[in-house]
Amino acid sequence: METFPPGGIHLERQEGTAWVTIDRPPLNVLDLSAFDRLGAILKEVVSGPPCNVVVIGAAGEKAFSAGAHIADHTSERAPSMLKSFHEVARALWRLPAVSVAAVKGVALGGGMELAMCCDIVLASETATFGQPEIKLGCFPPIAAAMLPAIIGRARAADLIMTGRTIDGKEAHAMGLVSRLTAPERFDDAVREVVVELKSNSSAVMRLALKALRHQQTPAFERALEENERIYLEELIPLPDASEGVEAFLQKREPRWKS
Repeated sequence: METFPPGGIHLERQEGTAWVTIDRPPLNVLDLSAFDRLGAILKEVVSGPPCNVVVIGAAGEKAFSAGAHIADHTSERAPSMLKSFHEVARALWRLPAVSVAAVKGVALGGGMELAMCCDIVLASETATFGQPEIKLGCFPPIAAAMLPAIIGRARAADLIMTGRTIDGKEAHAMGLVSRLTAPERFDDAVREVVVELKSNSSAVMRLALKALRHQQTPAFERALEENERIYLEELIPLPDASEGVEAFLQKREPRWKS
């Protein structure tokens, strides 16, 4: 079974900005230990020195994150994985700082969900996004809760039900990506967003975030709770759910039962 370094996520503070880096080569896959580490980092950001911008990025050029570890989608592991990941999603929505996802390379599955939980998504033109869970016999609970409000129900259904991958330009046109930049300007573009945000009043930005999230957050949390229930109580018992994971791990085509 594929293994990953424990944690593999780093926090660096710099003049009121928290830089969170996913460093789990080669594709920055997120397993339970990574979600736990990310959740702990977000708590540390809130309880530590004042911070008004949090940037979530990734090491390497290949991936922001290829998503959650497939083995964690089994009936034994899924409850713990969903609980830990969804706590990260809720923490980002409650964060008293502007969160920026800096996306280069692939952002698939849980990687795309992690990015969409951030307030601002900056992406390289060469980035790719997708929710391929349907091909594995499951669905993305966070995306199902958030994506319709971000890009519209029809486009959300297209991405979730087909599992297709889109490039940075299409993601930007849909409204999933806030800002798109040439790959050679990616690092400069991230720093420019940070400088732009930090030129504002920290107190006023916190109030603006509170206003932006006022109606969205309760709806998101209710939807996420229900989607988690559907996933664990209705999806996981299906034969097709285990078949999708087993087929992927065995590198074969799934044989759906229904």
